[in-house]
Amino acid sequence: MKRVLFVLLLLLLCSSGIHASLVLQGDISTNTTLLMSNNPHQIRGTVRVLNGATLTLEPGVNILFEENSMLEIQGSISAMGTVDLPIWFHSSDGAQHYTKIFMNGAEGSSFYKCAFSRSRDNYGLLRIENSGPVNILNCDFDTTVNSHGIYIKNSHVVIDDIDISNVAHNGIQIESQEISENTGSTVSLNNVYVDYCQTGVYVVQGNYPALTWAGITVHHSSSYPIYANIFNYAALGSFSSSWEGIEMLAMWEGYLYTALTLPYRSLPYYLLSSLTLDNSASLTLEPGTGLRFPQFGRLQLNNGSSLSADGTELLPISFRAGGDYNWGGIVLDNNCSALLDHCQFSSCGFPQYGSPEPSISANAVSSLAISNTSIPGGSTYSIYVSGDSN
Repeated sequence: MKRVLFVLLLLLLCSSGIHASLVLQGDISTNTTLLMSNNPHQIRGTVRVLNGATLTLEPGVNILFEENSMLEIQGSISAMGTVDLPIWFHSSDGAQHYTKIFMNGAEGSSFYKCAFSRSRDNYGLLRIENSGPVNILNCDFDTTVNSHGIYIKNSHVVIDDIDISNVAHNGIQIESQEISENTGSTVSLNNVYVDYCQTGVYVVQGNYPALTWAGITVHHSSSYPIYANIFNYAALGSFSSSWEGIEMLAMWEGYLYTALTLPYRSLPYYLLSSLTLDNSASLTLEPGTGLRFPQFGRLQLNNGSSLSADGTELLPISFRAGGDYNWGGIVLDNNCSALLDHCQFSSCGFPQYGSPEPSISANAVSSLAISNTSIPGGSTYSIYVSGDSN
């Protein structure tokens, strides 16, 4: 039998007296508005806003979640608070973590001046899947036990001016999988502040969301402040961080087949694997950019690809290992080219397999220009040029 919305007035006994709570259960199949005058509103079990229905929350509404409860939005939700009357999503027991909101194929929805707190859901305080557009503006997210602040998968989401703090995992986690008619995730992040988390913004490895982002601030991350691919980093606007667990920006991309400029950041980029440029790809590093490599990792150029690392005396470009080990250097092959000016190399030029592994190896390259650059030889060569190279 199809479930319907049951609205029950339940008298709850509290230590300070008797308070009326509006209990929500079952399915919401028609447009429904919750009023501040009926506060608090208590979610019991799974409450679903069905496709075609809109749940509207009046400014000042308080939503409290009982144990094992969830608010699932399949239709749409409009939660538009004000500075004086924010909307509150919270656990019914202030000492527990019951808050659970799931945007599941939701239609156009908006959250403004809302506060989300206290969740132990495996995904996040706010979970968004196959939904959009979803607008999250001027909102606060606080306290999770084993989840992210906001979890986004295959959705269109706009986030502006939010604070996320005290989350067990990542401030914002993004997944994007282009399957059948699903075009993946399109996400806009502006003025996002994340404090006390594992990673501030985390793009799952192998996922390529259409991501525009700027004004990202991450403090007190226990791991990398950001974890993303090289294309997302190229699109990142202003960014700042402090008190990072690992003082590098994790980059999981392994291949580049196009032209790309990697902008300078106050933190170096850490490549989680070797990076290969192929098919006439070109990588330009802005002055001051730092690349850090995994053990024996290398920057490999194939098939007419090019590297431009044109630093300055004040802003040299650095190539180093990401830890207390050696990396494999730069390898150019088959009509590739590189420009290295005001660059710094370290922890390279060591044999990996018992034979020389130069800091820079060039075979049949079209051009190799090096100036004002420090290249240690390690225990092997600094530069090794072979074949018909210029």
